[in-house]
Amino acid sequence: MVTIKNVLSKPLVKVIISCFLSIGLVAILSRQVQILISNTDSLPEHYFLCCRKLTPQLNNYSAVWSDWYKNRVIKKIVGVSGDRVWYDRYGQLLVNKQVIGVPQTSTTDGRRLHPITAQVIADGLVFLAGSHPRSFDSRYQEFGLIPVNKLGGVVIPLL
Repeated sequence: MVTIKNVLSKPLVKVIISCFLSIGLVAILSRQVQILISNTDSLPEHYFLCCRKLTPQLNNYSAVWSDWYKNRVIKKIVGVSGDRVWYDRYGQLLVNKQVIGVPQTSTTDGRRLHPITAQVIADGLVFLAGSHPRSFDSRYQEFGLIPVNKLGGVVIPLL
């Protein structure tokens, strides 16, 4: 004869409780953590873990909405408030002493690009950059310096 006591053995109860706790943890984390996939060559990695509630700092990756792409893009924070954006005599754009590259005049599909002007990054803004020489990033007015409150948390490269 089968009794309730036999059916709900201690190992089965532990499995059920573990399943409910796992489902609850996934539900909580899905609002905080997300997997992102980048299909561009702007960065060497293509898979990222996005921690939305963490505040990104200099040299962290972050995600931001791009009206140009109508999608989120992932870039590295290479300049913050007070940093100098300038051009050397060869036309290379630098943030402080870090060479970002020579801005292009057009995209690969022929759209016109306008280089950012030399300036000191204002409070509340960051300069975002990709590592690819043709990366669409803050070196162009069309992308611009990004308000800190528009950043989508810390993005961690995986692969």
